[in-house]
Amino acid sequence: MTTKCACVEGKYDSGFDIPEIIRQRPPHNCEYIKARNALIEVAEIAADRAAPGQSIESKAWARAFHQAMNRLAYEGGLTTTRPLHLIG
Repeated sequence: MTTKCACVEGKYDSGFDIPEIIRQRPPHNCEYIKARNALIEVAEIAADRAAPGQSIESKAWARAFHQAMNRLAYEGGLTTTRPLHLIG
């Protein structure tokens, strides 16, 4: 059995829906995915500023991007887990 989902994360590359059994581990939340995806552009800008001249394949840029995504998700109320790089 499958459930309908408009999220890219809810599809196989072939475009078929992911079976419900897979979606339950961990639970898929379409609204959370949509809200988090809306943060990507701002996180990319933050990563470019934190790691100037680095390509998106570099470890420094990837670290900066993930830190920005986690910070933005926390500050936006998408998660209650404070990012480790903000704990001090």
